[in-house]
Amino acid sequence: MYDDAEFTLTLVDLIFSPVTYSILLVAVIYGTFYVTIKRGLIPLEQKHAEEKKQLEREKDELRSLFSDLDPNPVVQLDPAGYILLSNQRAQEVLRLPAEQGGLLFDLLPEIPRIDVSQYIQENRNEAMELNIYGEYYLVYFRGLARLNLLQIYFNNIHALKTNELKVKELTEHMSFLQEHERERISRELHDGLSQSLTSAKMLAAQISAAKDSPRLTPVFDELTKELDLTIVSLKDIALNLRPKMLNEFGLDATLRSLVKRVSLASGMEGEYQSLGLETRLDWKLESTLYRMTQELLNNIVKHAKAKSFSVQISRKSNRVILLVSDDGIGFDYTSYKNSSSLRGFGLFNLKEQVTFFNGRLEVISSHGDGTDVIIELLEQIK
Repeated sequence: MYDDAEFTLTLVDLIFSPVTYSILLVAVIYGTFYVTIKRGLIPLEQKHAEEKKQLEREKDELRSLFSDLDPNPVVQLDPAGYILLSNQRAQEVLRLPAEQGGLLFDLLPEIPRIDVSQYIQENRNEAMELNIYGEYYLVYFRGLARLNLLQIYFNNIHALKTNELKVKELTEHMSFLQEHERERISRELHDGLSQSLTSAKMLAAQISAAKDSPRLTPVFDELTKELDLTIVSLKDIALNLRPKMLNEFGLDATLRSLVKRVSLASGMEGEYQSLGLETRLDWKLESTLYRMTQELLNNIVKHAKAKSFSVQISRKSNRVILLVSDDGIGFDYTSYKNSSSLRGFGLFNLKEQVTFFNGRLEVISSHGDGTDVIIELLEQIK
């Protein structure tokens, strides 16, 4: 048994021992940490969370405000394609309901079903031309990964598109008139002036035969030669304006004849191949393809310094593909395609005609490797 003095001493030693100090120190530190977390950090985290929610609300309100201020329809979709927001203009013009949450592709079936989530993840931007309720729109899709939404802008281009179609119709009509005028001039040159010159040549020959003066004979001989050259020149002009063969026998026979004439006149070896032209094409398309081939062959004669050339034409489904090639000196098409030099090569006009027929023009050329020109046209103008 301990006496009172010994017990008091033992208790004092225990209270003031290093172990007791350590335990008390840990308790004080833990208590301080607990109070700090309870009264400081936790409320701070809650405050930050509230501030974040407030910023999100303000961002949504600001986004909504900007959408409502936009004069064009604006729609925002979630990754599944459901409407998060549509401005007043979208509700009026696109007939979207005021309440949100509908699937846009069901409400506007004219819009193709795209993978909205992929657009958002990739921040993809894309534009397409669509006809919605009889109006033409240029529709911009903009994926916004940071906001986790897809924003769609509808820009009404109906007036512009209508004018474009009117210009296209006018261009087609002008082309029609131009071809008929060429045909008329060609016919008058061939049947009128050419016949008159032929008659003049015959009269000159009769006068030459009737005269005995040796001095007049060379004069009439020279006159006859000049008349012959003029008649040939007129026939060439008439043929270039509008080949009679094109009307009577079609594009296949006319191109074959053209290749033969150019080959004989230039001394180059010419080759012609065709596929699928057993039936006639539309006269506008035939005329255009003939003019294009004529222009390309003229380029070869003037610029290519080639030894040979070839013309290949094929018809498949509703498309006609023309390939004109030569083994000449070639040129750097990359440096020419965005410059005015295209006019010198006749390619500018070709590009316009190709665009008119909703077609495709491809030029493959480099210095020393010749030139290939590929033209693809639709049979029906749309």
